Amino acid sequence: GEGFGRTRSAPCDFRRADEEEEEINVLEGAELGGRRSSAFAVESEGAYRTLRDELGLEWETEQAVGNRVADQLVEGMSYVDFLRPFTTAAFAYGREGRQEYLESLSVAERRKLRESGEDQPATVDLSRRNLRKIPLEAYLLLGPFVSKLRFSRNRITEVPVQISRWSTISSLLFDYNAITHLPASLGTHCCDFLTDLNCSNNALSALPGTFGNLSCLTSLMLSGNRFTAVPKVVGRCFSLKRLGMRNCRVREASAVGTLTLLESLALTGNKPLLHLPVEMGSCAGLTSLDHDPVSFPPEEVWGRGRGHLMAHLALLLAARGTRSADISCLGLRSLSVGVCREVHLTHLDVSRNALERIPPCIALLSSLTTLDLRSNALSALPTAVGHLVNITHMDASSNRLEAL
Repeated sequence: GEGFGRTRSAPCDFRRADEEEEEINVLEGAELGGRRSSAFAVESEGAYRTLRDELGLEWETEQAVGNRVADQLVEGMSYVDFLRPFTTAAFAYGREGRQEYLESLSVAERRKLRESGEDQPATVDLSRRNLRKIPLEAYLLLGPFVSKLRFSRNRITEVPVQISRWSTISSLLFDYNAITHLPASLGTHCCDFLTDLNCSNNALSALPGTFGNLSCLTSLMLSGNRFTAVPKVVGRCFSLKRLGMRNCRVREASAVGTLTLLESLALTGNKPLLHLPVEMGSCAGLTSLDHDPVSFPPEEVWGRGRGHLMAHLALLLAARGTRSADISCLGLRSLSVGVCREVHLTHLDVSRNALERIPPCIALLSSLTTLDLRSNALSALPTAVGHLVNITHMDASSNRLEAL
């Protein structure tokens, strides 16, 4: 049959027809006017030679190499067009020389080089190409001279273990695909430089156990997936500053409590999420927090703004160490279930609020020795109070009690 480049080739907007014909002839080994084509032909030839060396293929079988990705090309795209983002990056930065140079540096030296701005590897954008899997060329031709890879809005279902070849990558974008899981190699080989990972709008329900090794990760976008909780391994990514988990199925988010550097957290669209975890009180630098209405903390707290909410959570978190919680003067109309879950408490002050009732779950606070209910609007106390057998001091003055 005809050569691969000819059968799938289509005119490009930015090249004249005669230039495209020249590229096709170069791929078929033709001579044009006693000379090879322009720089792009050399680039293509170099790409084939690289594939030959790494796959053990003969130079004459470049068509067979092309057919490896034939079913992944956008309709009308030639293999030359497909290779362009890979080969441009590879040859612009000197594939072999750069590989040897980076391997001679320690991780700390490479990170310092990246942060200094002296190292400027390329960005490769393969979004909107109808890809069903990550092409072989992406692993073989990119490697150490690309810092950002974009595979957004394709049809990719799997990220293979060969992702380990991208050990110096700093940004990976896989949003809007159909990925069901991430390989463990992501956390074992990409942990030194990866700072930005976007896997939004896929089909993920869990992360590999090695994910917590991504110690440099500062931005993680997981919105539009199938998580029922913020994965515990995310809580080990201690450098994380931005976490997006909108429109998942998250019901539990306590893992964020260890992310003390967190600045932005997005949890909207998780309808089952009824409680914001007390552990969030450790995120002192949180400046952006998006969530739907929750039952804990109560609306009297979160309705007064993020600052008031975070102060409330920080207070409850601190109470775990002191075993004493002061949530007086907050305008609370009810005592939330979230407070009753802090079973370690020995002292609880809810005075000078607007409490109309005490929930039966207060019986869970079996360690309480002091309970301050002064200056509320209580008309009765639940029988559950009788289960607080360790109480030595309870003050319910200035209420509306008629009987005990």
